[in-house]
Amino acid sequence: MNLIPSIAPARPIACSDPAGFRARGVVRLLALVGFLALAAVIFPRGLAAGERPAYDKVRLKDGSTAHGLVVETGGNRISLEMTGGSRTILKRDIERIEFNRTRAASEKMATDRVELGSGHTVSGKVTLIEGGTKVQVELAGRKTTVVYPRDQIRRILWKDELVGSTTLHYSQELERRVEEALKGLDDEDPAARKKDEEFLIHAGILAIDKVKEAYAALAAAGEAVSAGEPGEPAASPRLDALRRIVHVHELKTIIPPEIEETHPQVYEVLGHGSTHEKDSLLKLILPNLPDQSVDLALYLIKYPYEDDKIRSVLIDMLRRMQKNWALLKLYNESQGQLQLVSAIALGKNHILLGVPTIIEALSLSSEDLRRLAGDTLFQLTGKDFGFRADGAPMARQTAVREWQSWWTKNQDQIEKSARAVLQGGDADSPQRATARDAWRLGHEAWRLKQLDQAEAFFQKAIQSDPTFVKASISLAALYYTDLERLSSAERLLRDLAERPIANMTSIDHYWICLELGNVYRMLGKYAEAKASYKESLQFNADSVYGVLGVAECNWLLGTGKGDSGAVERQAHLREALAGYEEAFKLFETAVERLVALRPEDVVDLENLPFDRRLHNRTVWEVRSGYEEEMARLFIKIGKAHLLLDSKESAVRELGRGVRFVEAFGDELTAKKKLLVDMRSLLAHAYESLGQNVEAIQQLRVVLSDLDPENEHCKQALARLRRRILREKE
Repeated sequence: MNLIPSIAPARPIACSDPAGFRARGVVRLLALVGFLALAAVIFPRGLAAGERPAYDKVRLKDGSTAHGLVVETGGNRISLEMTGGSRTILKRDIERIEFNRTRAASEKMATDRVELGSGHTVSGKVTLIEGGTKVQVELAGRKTTVVYPRDQIRRILWKDELVGSTTLHYSQELERRVEEALKGLDDEDPAARKKDEEFLIHAGILAIDKVKEAYAALAAAGEAVSAGEPGEPAASPRLDALRRIVHVHELKTIIPPEIEETHPQVYEVLGHGSTHEKDSLLKLILPNLPDQSVDLALYLIKYPYEDDKIRSVLIDMLRRMQKNWALLKLYNESQGQLQLVSAIALGKNHILLGVPTIIEALSLSSEDLRRLAGDTLFQLTGKDFGFRADGAPMARQTAVREWQSWWTKNQDQIEKSARAVLQGGDADSPQRATARDAWRLGHEAWRLKQLDQAEAFFQKAIQSDPTFVKASISLAALYYTDLERLSSAERLLRDLAERPIANMTSIDHYWICLELGNVYRMLGKYAEAKASYKESLQFNADSVYGVLGVAECNWLLGTGKGDSGAVERQAHLREALAGYEEAFKLFETAVERLVALRPEDVVDLENLPFDRRLHNRTVWEVRSGYEEEMARLFIKIGKAHLLLDSKESAVRELGRGVRFVEAFGDELTAKKKLLVDMRSLLAHAYESLGQNVEAIQQLRVVLSDLDPENEHCKQALARLRRRILREKE
């Protein structure tokens, strides 16, 4: 193959033609330049034709081969130095390296070389310029020069300088040092062993082949069998050291540059750190670099000597990050308890492909594992077939057969649902269309009070497309509002909160947190409810019901039977008051904007995340609902002021509330009840200030105009009259 392109003239050129001669000269000159450029690549400067530098050979996984001086950089890559420069290669891309075994411990430099602060090298003729403040390099084999500021240069190696070997590249001396270090791993002195282990880790890819050979030889020698690990040699200081060295090397072939750059301590911690140190570091890495962390997580989970706590943490983090393909890969490639744990993790993400493994676990000898499997199956499917972990063997076998029959019957549908989750829940998929239709039918049944049918439709929607979050939220709302199944609602919503789906919107997150707050509050878990309401506000900062939820929890924490002290209760009450006032302002803004009914202007006064009859409500109906809520807030604000001993403020706010409600006609459906509550509370506020006459006036209005049979007001009025008579006497 002709590597030098031929240039054919457009017409013959006579030798006597000066112009033609010049043209021919140009052709010859171009051809010569081309040849010299090619020669500079094939025969680097300082080497005779046919002579090859003492390079190492790097065979890559893509089938290609690179030649150069391999330099161990200490991380997840090597530097391959060649005449004229260097290149970086990730260790994970290397198939194997054939080192030049003839390389001496010291060599003469064939050309000048500049080592940059970044670790890269540039070869060529070096000249110091501008008084030595800059370094000029005429690149070897090229007619190109580059200039570097002197402060960017680590060191300059001059031509013919004798350079001693280091542990950065392979040499005969390094090979001998590696062999000595391997023998030193048997030293009785722990400090000496540690020093040799550190050297072998530092030598990295230059020593790993001999380390692996030593480990294999130790295993083949059959010194003993490690407890619980058939085929592995027994633990010993030498074996442990070899295992750690190999482990760190494998980490450097797995960990990507992004992790190494942001967490340079990763090899030291994962290779030699405590369980706590590993746990802390991984909880930093995985959430911040989820896509780059999958291979590392899978490697550590499958590493046979990793701590079980770390494995559990990693599996749970993969589940929470929705790395379902990784979990499925782990499930398919593992066995025993690891396969069971990965099956459970998949199940929590609504991928039930591991159910056969969980069913098998029902027959294990360990009662604890049987109980875990049985509880998991019930949580995933809502069925138990009468299985009890501590039941009689025959009864357990009968339940297992029932479960196996259930799997056979439902396998096709489960696999379809799993595909929908693994594909990320495509909004245009047939599964989503089926789920949406079932969801709408569920709400229609709910509207008609056909609660069992509503539940069945919602469950069908979830089975058709587990990523259709609205169906799960609706089912949870049905559970806690009408079916009185608070624990089921809590479990379903907590699962959604802990299992964020790839296509979940901020509004989905908002409703999950808000509804979970409602459930917690009904269960009396006020601190948890408050935290959940606050989280909902992170997704929808202007949510009046998120603000109200936080305020109500503060009120309950401030007035409930808990163990809180007086100072803490007062703090909760102040937070409740601030929340009620903020909610009032949000309603006030919504009323001002409510000129024509637009969906984006409507604060949904109902608990559920869907447009129930929203577009059938008139502007008047929506406004009336808002104003009724505002009126109730006057009562809550007044009570908070009274408990905080700000009685004048209570009188002022309750008086505003009375005027606010009386300004409306009969369109305010709860007008009379609101006025009774407000005037009764206002009377109490006046009485606490010693203004008994004003208190009596409020009670008389209630009994004469609003609620003549109100026993509470009758008793209060009689008490105040007696007090006034005593004062007159």
